[in-house]
Amino acid sequence: MHPNLTRSDTTQAETAGLAWAFADPAAVLAAPHLTPPEKRAILADWASDAHAVDSDPGLRHLPGTASPVSVDAILEALRQLDRMETRPAGPARPLH
Repeated sequence: MHPNLTRSDTTQAETAGLAWAFADPAAVLAAPHLTPPEKRAILADWASDAHAVDSDPGLRHLPGTASPVSVDAILEALRQLDRMETRPAGPARPLH
């Protein structure tokens, strides 16, 4: 996330508009200060057709970002987030 932004600076409703603050979808997943729903909102906004590159609809380019990102990379990040959310909290311990 942009070094000057903190979670307290935003509400969840504003979070989706902050995708420009990340270099790539993996950076969204790695942001420790965002909740899974906030990460999902950012990635979903990024994947939106509204950000499609006219000459290459497989890419998404957000205003304020250095370069476009493939929609496949964004969708993979959403799948990873799904897997992270369904993963058990910790290893199961045998009962003795």
